[in-house]
Amino acid sequence: MSGSLSMPAPPSRLWTCPVDPAGYDRNPILTSAERTAIADVLDRRRTHGGAWPQRDHENLERLVRPLRDVLEHTSCAPTSRFAVIALMLDAMHRTDRAYWGWGEDSWKAVLTDPDYRQYVAAFAYLLCGRADIRSLVRRYGNGFGQVSFAGKLFGEKAVITAIERVGGELLRWGHSPSMVRRDLPRGVTEVLLANRSPHLEDITPELLEELLAGDAPRSTKALVVHVSRALVGLGLIARPLSPHLGLHPGTERLGQTRTLADVHPEWGLRCRRWHATSTLSRRARAGIFFHLLKAGRWLAQKHPEVTGPEGWTRELSAEYVAAVDRMKIGEYTHAPATHSQREKMGKPLSAASKDRHLGSLHTFLRDCQEWGWIPRRLDPTRSLATPRSIRGLIGPDPRVITDDTWARLMRAGLELLPEDLPLHAGTGKSWYPFEMIRALALTWLFAGLRSDELSRLRVGCVRWPQGDTTVSGTTEVLPRAAVCWLDVPVNKTGTAFTKGVDRLVGEAVDTWERVRPQQPPMTDHKSAEIVHFLFAYRGERVSAKYLNHTLIPVLCHKAGVATQDARGAITSHRARTTIAYQLANGRQPLSVFELKEWLGHRYLGSTLHYVKPSPTRIAKSYADAGYLGRNVRLIEVLIDRDAVNSGAPASGSDWKFYDQGHGYCTYDFFDQCPHRMACARCSFYRPKGSSQAQLLEGKANLLRMRQELELTGEEVAAVDEGIGAFERLLEKLAEVPTPDGMVPGEAARKGG
Repeated sequence: MSGSLSMPAPPSRLWTCPVDPAGYDRNPILTSAERTAIADVLDRRRTHGGAWPQRDHENLERLVRPLRDVLEHTSCAPTSRFAVIALMLDAMHRTDRAYWGWGEDSWKAVLTDPDYRQYVAAFAYLLCGRADIRSLVRRYGNGFGQVSFAGKLFGEKAVITAIERVGGELLRWGHSPSMVRRDLPRGVTEVLLANRSPHLEDITPELLEELLAGDAPRSTKALVVHVSRALVGLGLIARPLSPHLGLHPGTERLGQTRTLADVHPEWGLRCRRWHATSTLSRRARAGIFFHLLKAGRWLAQKHPEVTGPEGWTRELSAEYVAAVDRMKIGEYTHAPATHSQREKMGKPLSAASKDRHLGSLHTFLRDCQEWGWIPRRLDPTRSLATPRSIRGLIGPDPRVITDDTWARLMRAGLELLPEDLPLHAGTGKSWYPFEMIRALALTWLFAGLRSDELSRLRVGCVRWPQGDTTVSGTTEVLPRAAVCWLDVPVNKTGTAFTKGVDRLVGEAVDTWERVRPQQPPMTDHKSAEIVHFLFAYRGERVSAKYLNHTLIPVLCHKAGVATQDARGAITSHRARTTIAYQLANGRQPLSVFELKEWLGHRYLGSTLHYVKPSPTRIAKSYADAGYLGRNVRLIEVLIDRDAVNSGAPASGSDWKFYDQGHGYCTYDFFDQCPHRMACARCSFYRPKGSSQAQLLEGKANLLRMRQELELTGEEVAAVDEGIGAFERLLEKLAEVPTPDGMVPGEAARKGG
């Protein structure tokens, strides 16, 4: 389903806290009488106890009445109320301020008491409106009891109802009961506390976005995303949260101080402003951003006087291009290297990486000029162009999987079984349903999609031909059973399109759609549409990480092949490369234009990356070209061993015979004879019909050998072009003497 959902106008808030802070005197300054009364009450508690004097009740009424109201609302046991109030009085005595004016440190000091922590937190939450109460109590982890705290504030029944509504929706989508029972209450109460209401109808998308952008732990943010998806399913909000808002590592690192520690503040400010303004994809913006920070660190070390993009010059560009060309992996970075990166530290950057570094700075400076942020002082396209020596090392190099390995992977996908899938450690079951994984595997193996296209396929993307179809403009017929139609969504280079794929894909997808639990609609980040993704479960679509790190290794293990080959790791995109390569080199290959449409490319140049001819096809064409036969002629040589043994070579008798097809030449230096390809029938020639030739052929003691003759240009033409070139060769040799001194042209004139 696509399009936008029409949502009703948000209702007015359904819950109002019965404890209204506006009804109290909230002056944080203690009066003299209040100080005296607090000291008296605390002294009596330390010594002999007993009831408060009436004057202390009267002097502390302004401070104690709000506390009693909160304790009454939270159902605090009567035996504990005096102890909680005494704890607050002691804190006011130490700070010499009423709790209305306490800062974060004061509240933290009071919250350390584990017996009365929730009631103190209720004071801060209900009376003082502390918006940061969740961060104050989060330090205590599960020991605080956030769910029971929410129950004290909003009523246990209301909180349980909210948790059950969200949990029921998530269970319907396939979430495990253990997750809903163990983890979800923490996420629901996080949202309820932030919203200051136990009713889900009071929650707004803006509140959820604030939570996801806040300082909550990643695990809590993930639960908030689940809650947002359940609210969409319940029809309470229009769009679920995007996890990239607060969960994507690159987004979190953009504002970190340590990321910008070695960069001039002005350069970092401009980079962040560019990141917030650019319309490139999130991933592209993040990649360029961190390349810009590397350039900023280089500036800070080499040219600290340049603090912003307006100081960039042609001379500086030339110096930076040279620096990138000599840059090593690990230079000008801020984060410690991972285990895999440590193996590469100190090695030169690849040509493609150098090109990306220069391209990132070029994009940044170009945009800053186009948007009017800096004056035009240089042309980034020319000043930061990748040098030809680097560009020459970058070219189309499709990482094709070998035919035998790919065949085994295809068979593994066709024979995939439920027991082949890894099991979740907590539940002992597969993380995703088998029908979904099988459809995902076959689509990867047969459809030739990008990983982003694969994960964004929509429900109903497979359509079946209604009957045999005549191919437009021809008399050929496409049988109904040949293929099914697959609707591919908008991709990085073009609009949505339809392609024909094997029926196995359509059958597997149909099987998954029949058992697929209903999932909430989600936002397609490419088209901004609200859609139902095909490969979605538990309220989220499958990620490329699962495909690369789980499913492909499973298929490799079942196929008995390694997850890496000579061209690197077997990843999702290598399937697309391999399928395109095989379609371009098959028995009846697709033309480059047909392959362009099937792959969904906008430009033909993109398709040319995949149509590199196979080495086998090139070798066959090379053999058919007859390179050796064109330039070198093999001629059979007969050696009379009897004549050799009798000493015939020393006496000048014939012992070596070059077979020319129509006769034999007995000239010892046949390879040097100019008439070897157009024999002039000199005295060294022996026709095969002659008695001498017949006697030679009848001998039993002949040694047959082959000798290579390198051909001249005229001789090659005579071989390639036929009779016309042969006659020209004869004309050229007409006045050239033969080995015995005869001139063919002169002999012909005398004969004439």
